[in-house]
Amino acid sequence: MSGERWTASDLAWALTLVIVGGSIVGFAETTSTALEDVVSLPPWVPSALATLLMVAFPAAQAIRVVRAGSTEGLGPTAWILIMWSSIAWGTYGVVAADYYMLTANVVGAPFVVTVITRLFRDGRISRGTLVRAVVAVAASMTVISLGGETAGFVALLSITVLISVSMLQAVIGDPSTAGLSLMSVGASILAQGFWVVYALTEGSRTILWHASVVIAVNTLVVAVARSRRRAS
Repeated sequence: MSGERWTASDLAWALTLVIVGGSIVGFAETTSTALEDVVSLPPWVPSALATLLMVAFPAAQAIRVVRAGSTEGLGPTAWILIMWSSIAWGTYGVVAADYYMLTANVVGAPFVVTVITRLFRDGRISRGTLVRAVVAVAASMTVISLGGETAGFVALLSITVLISVSMLQAVIGDPSTAGLSLMSVGASILAQGFWVVYALTEGSRTILWHASVVIAVNTLVVAVARSRRRAS
């Protein structure tokens, strides 16, 4: 975990991702009327597709690490945060009665646990880190459940930005990306695209911001990983 300390550069990445995500949100909101006119889909269509692809993200990565027997290219911090995010968004699904979001995170949970278990087995996650993660999860669930819409929005977006920076740190800092599944990351990008459509039809700013930031960072992750693999 020593290679995952936050620096001024990491904070700059975080700020950049928020700005890029915000730009995508702004563009999406200004074109939402046109989008709804062109794509006159009932809300369940994009949300169902997003749910399937959202489950495919941890599923493809779990299959990759089991088959490859390697967790190289994966950020331990990122996956702890993904576990945290999954539980937090599941909580949001309960609070907001958004059963698509709840289903996606509940079904995807075993695959996230599989990746976490492999990272722990490889000595890349300590017991102390897992304990601190559990405490953070409990705190975020409390904030999302009791803190109101604004507090929940801030908590969920903060987790999203933390995951984004950690994933970029891992793929940029690790000379090997053998354990990273580009299919998994690609599924995540597609899933978030459908969540953007769903958010626009349902008027959910929280989901819209989250999806936009994830699209921005995962596109960068794919670009860096493909560049590394071509060079090797």
